[in-house]
Amino acid sequence: MAKINVINNKSGSLTIDPEVAGDSALQFDINGTNEFIIGVDDTDSDKFKISLEGTLGAANKDTFIMTADGQRTMPLQPCFLNIEGGIITNVTGDGTAYGCGEKTATTSIINQGNDMTTGGAGTPATFTAPVDGVYMLNMMIQVYALSVTEFIYYVTTTKRTYRIFNFPSTGRVASLEGINHRIIMNGNVIANMDSGETAIFNVQAWGTAKTTDIIGRSISGVLLF
Repeated sequence: MAKINVINNKSGSLTIDPEVAGDSALQFDINGTNEFIIGVDDTDSDKFKISLEGTLGAANKDTFIMTADGQRTMPLQPCFLNIEGGIITNVTGDGTAYGCGEKTATTSIINQGNDMTTGGAGTPATFTAPVDGVYMLNMMIQVYALSVTEFIYYVTTTKRTYRIFNFPSTGRVASLEGINHRIIMNGNVIANMDSGETAIFNVQAWGTAKTTDIIGRSISGVLLF
């Protein structure tokens, strides 16, 4: 592939044009090793790309893609979506903390970067930050909560715990049941995480025996910057 064919300095610009079919790209090397390549992928509808190593469009190497119409994606940006389906019975109500996926493994819908586990067999689904950064972590849950007096939903990272919901305690209501004993909650947090740090998603309820069921839950996250 021709990297640079024509150089036009009359207007202070650099033109890269192979003048034949093929990619128009600029390669960045260090000591002869291909590090990054940037340019237009002729074999993929002339999309503008930044790719790892030395080939535009190689499998799992495109870090940035922009179509000819301006839509942009980042295929290697860490992102996940897990679903905890079915009814997971008797997980809390007596103060027990239950991590998403701890009793029954979750289903992975998106796992861009392979940084999220599905859990199961006593281990909750766990996200491990691949790089230092600021992450958005999201959660939605529906529970069957019979006569609980307090209910919290929170994310625990290596650095700290983020409370998303903290429903009334015994000082405010006699019992918290919702419509047909069901409570639906959703929320998100912005968390700074270092590479290798983890995040899990928990529910915890008090005021009765372990009778609170998870009816459905989704957890998701993405690296913002």
